[in-house]
Amino acid sequence: MLTESHSVTKCCPDTDSDGVADQDDSCPGTKVGYAVDAKGCVIDTDSDSIVNEDDTCPDKAGVAALSGCPDTDGDGVADNVDRCPTVTGTIANKGCPEISKEDVKKITQIASKIFMQTNSDKLVNASLAQLDELASILKRYEQANLVIEGHTDSQGDDASNMVLSQKRTEAVKTYLMGRGIMESRLTAVGYGETKPIADNKTAASRAKNRRVELKTSY
Repeated sequence: MLTESHSVTKCCPDTDSDGVADQDDSCPGTKVGYAVDAKGCVIDTDSDSIVNEDDTCPDKAGVAALSGCPDTDGDGVADNVDRCPTVTGTIANKGCPEISKEDVKKITQIASKIFMQTNSDKLVNASLAQLDELASILKRYEQANLVIEGHTDSQGDDASNMVLSQKRTEAVKTYLMGRGIMESRLTAVGYGETKPIADNKTAASRAKNRRVELKTSY
């Protein structure tokens, strides 16, 4: 009974079982299962010296260190997983640049100046300019995401505070969307009174607990 390789090669030896007879095989010893051309040599579509079976990006020339994928901006993150493939970034940020210290500081300052009307999810007018500036910062880092966290003090019903904090974060999210920030980049989470940073015993401490926190990430 003829084996499959012998059938293809008309009974001539095919030592590496690639379907090309030894006498016609320019690349003997090909790994079993690797696709070969008419000469018996493994196929490298993008000519980057990494054969298709070992190449994560077989149609785009790349480097062995990145499994055959290119790195257009040279930041060590392959284009196929780089969220900012044309801008030099860091591995920790998935190929996107670090948010500058100045902007990180500014985002923290903005968070401290976001206020709502009492027992309401309506933004105070003075907060709108702050959110406009936040939107401008986010537009400079187009692949960065923002988590909007809302917190209340302990006054009132626990469940009501949870709902109120969620509505307030949603109000911030909606405003930013209205300023051109994609919804997919924004996450709104209300924590109610569950994460106080002060003891809630005085008006001053309760004011500290009524807050919005903004956290960026890639």
